Amino acid sequence: MVNEFADRLKSEYELYLFALTGRYLSTMAPGIEVTPSVVSDFKRAAAPLRLSFLATAKQTIDEYTSKNPSETAQTRAATLEADLARISLENVSTLVLAMKGSQQVMFASIKDAGGAMGLALQKKLSNPDFKVTSMGGRKYAALGYLYTQARHFAYLTQIEARLAQMAADSDLAQVAYSDPAHAGNGTQFSISGTTKGYPSYASLIDTVFHYNSSAMVASHV
Repeated sequence: MVNEFADRLKSEYELYLFALTGRYLSTMAPGIEVTPSVVSDFKRAAAPLRLSFLATAKQTIDEYTSKNPSETAQTRAATLEADLARISLENVSTLVLAMKGSQQVMFASIKDAGGAMGLALQKKLSNPDFKVTSMGGRKYAALGYLYTQARHFAYLTQIEARLAQMAADSDLAQVAYSDPAHAGNGTQFSISGTTKGYPSYASLIDTVFHYNSSAMVASHV
């Protein structure tokens, strides 16, 4: 379920980037002068594509949280949606910068539009290098970043939905791996963090339930 959610959101994002690239290419006709008006027109054309993606993504996220309810689900959903809004806007900005930066290159290559320089330019324009900046300031490939964030959201939301069910019977739970020989298998913790002598679930998020983790939770034995 976790990977399926991430795959679905990634596919929706790919469609957005494809549509955005198409709009960009139709704007950047050979020899066009990139004026403020051209840039504004592109931004206006990109806006509904972005909003459509965000609306579809929200529906996908809402469906997932409804199947995995917990006190933290809506907060995690809002955080992911805000991140999608941020990076999807950054994608538009990436193309705007490419439009402005390619102006001089375009003028230089007009006379050689059918030659090596023109072909190289066409190839570069048709394959925008979408990268996004994480909240920590690091640059990542856009699709890889989205998939990682989507999977981690789905993973923790699923874990916390399970813990919400288990908390009705006990504040204690344990870490479970498919490989019983895993060093962390059976590690006991307090769901709420109020049971003395046990680490809290919150304290294990970065060390056990981290990005790409396969750890699950089981009832305390």
